[in-house]
Amino acid sequence: MKTWMRINQAKRILVILCVTIAVGGLGAKVLYDSVVHGNDAKNACINNLVWIVGSKRIVAEEHGLKSGAVVDQQELEKYMTGEWRSCPAGGTYTINPIGKDPTCSISGHTLPK
Repeated sequence: MKTWMRINQAKRILVILCVTIAVGGLGAKVLYDSVVHGNDAKNACINNLVWIVGSKRIVAEEHGLKSGAVVDQQELEKYMTGEWRSCPAGGTYTINPIGKDPTCSISGHTLPK
C-alpha cells in the first residue's frame, strides 16, 4: 500500500509541476508578446506613416499641390507598393492635408520630429 501512495504522490507532484511550467510558460509568452511585439506594432505603424508621407509628397509634386491641399486615400494608394496599409495595433490613420504629417489614433504611434 505504501508503494501505491508513493506513486500517487509522484503523479500529483508531476501534474503540479507540469501545470506550473505550462502557466509560467504562458505568462512568459504574454509578457514577451506585449514587450517585443508591442514595439514591433508601433514600429510597423510608424513605417506605414512614413509611406503615407512619401506618397503625399509624390502626389503634391506631380499635381502641383500646395500646403493645405487635401488628398484622399485612393490617390495615395497609386503611389504605394501593394494595398493601403493599416496600423497593426488597430489604430486609424488620418491622412491630413499636404504639409501636415499623417497621424495614427494610437498614442505613441507618431513620426519622429
